[in-house]
Amino acid sequence: MDVNLNHRSGLFVVGRKMSKVLIINTSGLGMGGITTHMLNYLRRLKEMQYEAFFSIVVTGVRDKNVLERFENLGCELVYLPDRKKELWKYCFALKRLLRNNDFDVLHVHGNSSTMGIELSLGKQFGIPVRIAHCHNSKCEHPYLHKLLLPIFKKSYTQAVACSSLAGDWIFGKGKYIVLANAIDLDKFQFNAEVRKEYRKALKVADDTLLLGHVGNFNEQKNHDFLIDIFDEVQKKKKAELILIGTGPLLADAKKKVNNFGMQDKVHFLGIRDDVGCWMQAMDCFVFPSKWEGFGMVLIEGQASNLPMVVSTEVPIITKVTDNIRYISLSDGTGKWANLIINLANSVDRIKPVDSRIKEYDINNNIEKLTKLYR
Repeated sequence: MDVNLNHRSGLFVVGRKMSKVLIINTSGLGMGGITTHMLNYLRRLKEMQYEAFFSIVVTGVRDKNVLERFENLGCELVYLPDRKKELWKYCFALKRLLRNNDFDVLHVHGNSSTMGIELSLGKQFGIPVRIAHCHNSKCEHPYLHKLLLPIFKKSYTQAVACSSLAGDWIFGKGKYIVLANAIDLDKFQFNAEVRKEYRKALKVADDTLLLGHVGNFNEQKNHDFLIDIFDEVQKKKKAELILIGTGPLLADAKKKVNNFGMQDKVHFLGIRDDVGCWMQAMDCFVFPSKWEGFGMVLIEGQASNLPMVVSTEVPIITKVTDNIRYISLSDGTGKWANLIINLANSVDRIKPVDSRIKEYDINNNIEKLTKLYR
């Protein structure tokens, strides 16, 4: 069983011997929050000419556009068998990769103690820095998580979480560092001309309430309920909905939209690299997740002064401006619809962004990551 490497250089700077960093996203490389986090930090490391050789494992879900972004950053792509469908083949190939390469850092991103699979192998092959990086406060396989937790806790040297909620859940209180899901704030600053251009592209009238959502189509993101909410909104007000992302439940979402006869009002945009621009076009962002470790897209939205209506299952620490409201999933579609309509009509998009958002500026967070890699 061969490990498939592409041959693009993962060097950010050529010169003295570079540290070698292997990065694994156990959820795959679709355009989700973890992948966005990885890309944001790697882009900033490249801009600051950080000296390292980065290899990215490709397993399971992957998006061609995402892979191209990693390659454009100079990262080496390492293709391994599907982690979920062929775990034993994946582990065998990963062992070969670790045995044949002298990695200095193993950085594993995930949502549960199954990260211990990769980290334990890293420990076996003597990788000195092994980072467990948790991005959620719940997982889809709680029994397996509980079973592997003791092994996981012996496998890493550095514990990192996207929020205190995620960190407390998997590591215990105070036993980790928080690395914010940081962004380039300038990319999301509100721009009236961009708003006009993108709404025109969809032929959305000025008096239409344009709702939006960004996220993978899976159980966690709760698109089924989101479509129910939109159905309620469009009964009360002229409205349309844009959905950015892909995933296993995309076909189900499209089928439900068709069953409701709303195919002319709901726009499925797939994977986009211009999410910040689409946020300019929106009037309100709706985020009814069943659980979240953080929800980086909420920081992106608040950076553009976008009104946001979010489930109470999302950590309250995501509130960094006054444009965000939290509502229980049990409150029903009627209350969600009323809150969305009222909030969308009350926010001034042109006003200066709340200074608290600067906490999530990637320039204020990048040093934490470089210290971990030393």
